[in-house]
Amino acid sequence: WNDRRRANWHRRRARKQAATVEQVDLAAVRERDGGVCGICGEPVPAGASYPDPLSASLDHVIPLSLGGEHSMANVQLAHLYCNSRKGANV
Repeated sequence: WNDRRRANWHRRRARKQAATVEQVDLAAVRERDGGVCGICGEPVPAGASYPDPLSASLDHVIPLSLGGEHSMANVQLAHLYCNSRKGANV
């Protein structure tokens, strides 16, 4: 997916859960988090792309399904593998 399509998917998913929706940019989250996975603490390679398990993904700290919002304050950078393993847990 390109960045625009990914952002639209996240916003639509948040609206379906009646969550607060804010503009979230993966590149800005990567820069803010220093390129480190918020779940395992290991670096997220910049060159990895989906479907590589080490590719970057947005993790909602408080999942949308549990009432979290889609905002910069509630997202962190994560490996795709770590994010999938975490699921809808806090």
